[in-house]
Amino acid sequence: MTRRTTMGVSSMSRRRRSTIIGIALLALSVAAAAGAGAAVTTLSLGGNDSEHVTCSGSSLQVSNQSATSLDLNCVAPTPSPAPTPTPSPTPTPSGATSAGGVSQDRVSAAFAVSSASVSVVSGSVELAVAWVSADDTAPGQSAVVTGGGLNWQLAGRANGQRGDAEAWYAMTTGSSFTATATAAQKGKYLQLTVITYASATGIGSVNVASAATGAAAATLTPTTAGSLVAGVGMDYDKALARTVPATSTLDRQDLASSGDTMWVEHLNSLTKAGVPVTLGVTAPTTDRWDMLAVEIVGAAAEPAAGPSIDASSPPVTAVLNNVSSVTTATFSPGAGTVLYAAFSMDSLPGSGATTKSVTNSGSPLAWHLLGRENSTDGQRVGGYVEVWWAANPKAQTGISVTAVFSQPTKNVAPPIGLLSIFVVDHAAADQSKAAWSASANVTGVDTVLSGSITTTAPNSLVLGVFDNWDSSESPSISGAQRLVSIVLNPDDRDTYWVQSAAAATPLPAKVTMQATVATGIHWHLVTWEILAG
Repeated sequence: MTRRTTMGVSSMSRRRRSTIIGIALLALSVAAAAGAGAAVTTLSLGGNDSEHVTCSGSSLQVSNQSATSLDLNCVAPTPSPAPTPTPSPTPTPSGATSAGGVSQDRVSAAFAVSSASVSVVSGSVELAVAWVSADDTAPGQSAVVTGGGLNWQLAGRANGQRGDAEAWYAMTTGSSFTATATAAQKGKYLQLTVITYASATGIGSVNVASAATGAAAATLTPTTAGSLVAGVGMDYDKALARTVPATSTLDRQDLASSGDTMWVEHLNSLTKAGVPVTLGVTAPTTDRWDMLAVEIVGAAAEPAAGPSIDASSPPVTAVLNNVSSVTTATFSPGAGTVLYAAFSMDSLPGSGATTKSVTNSGSPLAWHLLGRENSTDGQRVGGYVEVWWAANPKAQTGISVTAVFSQPTKNVAPPIGLLSIFVVDHAAADQSKAAWSASANVTGVDTVLSGSITTTAPNSLVLGVFDNWDSSESPSISGAQRLVSIVLNPDDRDTYWVQSAAAATPLPAKVTMQATVATGIHWHLVTWEILAG
C-alpha cells in the first residue's frame, strides 16, 4: 500500500521498506517551518513498516529522537526581507562620471499626495538636488522644498503647461537629513526625488521647456566641461512609462492613478563646455508636458568667468540742467561685449520724467530698457533711476552714446544727474531675462538705502544705481561692494551714484545692494544683475 501526504511544503509516501534510520516504530512530525502555525503530521508505523520522507524546504532536521520515536522538521528557506513597495521601481543610476567629473551618489524618492518627504543618508559634504514634479488643480502649480537645516534654493521651475516640474538645491553638511516637498495646490500627487552628487559644487545652466504635444525635451548649453546634466518632467495627460534615448537614464518614474507621469533622468555622458545638449524622452509624443534641465557643475571644472567692467568704459557723464539730451565721451568697446547705461536723475515731483531713448554712433545697437524706479509723492520728492543695455557683437572705435529725455531736465543748479556707460566683458548677449528690482522711499526718510534681487544664473554680477534726493554726500559702502561712479550736486543737495558687488555671485542667490548716508533722505534705487556669457 502506498500513501502520499502533503502538509505545507512537505510530501510523504509510505511503502514497505526494511528500515528507516534504524527505527522500526516511528512517530513522525513534519512541518513547513519551525515555529507557531506550522503544519504538523504524526504517523505511527507498525512492525516492519517504513516511511520515505521528502522535504521541499531547505533542510530536514531531526529532533526529540528516542528508541521508538523522533521528530522530523522540514525547515523552509529563510525569506529575504520584503522590499518596500513603490509606485514604480527606481532604476539604478548609470553612474555617469569621469576623472574629475560629477557622479551620482544616492537616490532617495517618495510619491505622495500634496507633500512628500525622504530621508537621505549622507556622510560627506555634497550637492543635493531635490527634483519635484506635481499634478495640479489649476494652472500655475509650484512647490517648495525644506528640511535638514539646509539652505534650499530654487534652480528652476517649468509649469507652462498643466502640472509642475522644478528643482531645488543645497549643499549638505555631511550628515543625514530629511527633505520635504510641499505643493502650493493641495490634494494632488507629488513626486520628490533627492539625489546627492559627488564632486559637484553647484548649478550651472538651467533651461525650462513646456509644450502641448511632442516628445518632452529641454536643451541647455553647459558652462563648463565635466558637468552632469539632469532633469525632471511632468506629463499631465497620461500615466505611461517614458521611453528615453540610449544617451539618458531614468532615475525615477511614477505613474499616478490620476493619469499623470512624473520622472527624473540624466544624461549618461558628461558635458563639454559651450556644446549644447538635450535631455528628454522619445515617447510618448501626444501629451502636454513640462520639463526642466539643469547643469550640475563639477568641482574640477574651471570656473566660468563672471562679467567684468572693461577699462574701455568712458568716464561718467554729468547731466546739465534744462537740456533734452546728453551725449557721452567717445569710447571703443571690444567685440562680444555688452553695453550698459545707468541713469540717476533729478526731476520735478510728479513730472513723470524718464529717459525716452538711447542710441549710439558707429554701428547702431538695439538698446533695451531693463528697469526703472521713478516713484514720487507728487509734491515734494521727484527723481528717477533707470538701466538700459545693448549687445555689441563687433568691435567699434570712437563711438558715443546719446540719451534723449522725455522732457527737458530740471532747471536748477547743475549737475542734475549722471549717465554711466559700462562696457562689460564675459556677459551674455541677451540680458532681457536679467533680474532687477526697484526700491524707493519718497514718503519717509532713511539712512540705510537697500534693494535686493535673487540672481537667476551662475556668475552674475550685481549692481545698483542710486538717487539721493536730499543731500550731497558720498555714501558709505560695505567692503563686499565698491563705488563705480558718482556725481555730487552740493548746490541742489543731490547725489547720484552706481555701485557694484566686488565679485560675481558663483551660484544663484539673494544679493543686497546697500549704502549708508549720514542724514535721513528720500531715495530711489534699481538693483540688477548682469548675466554671465
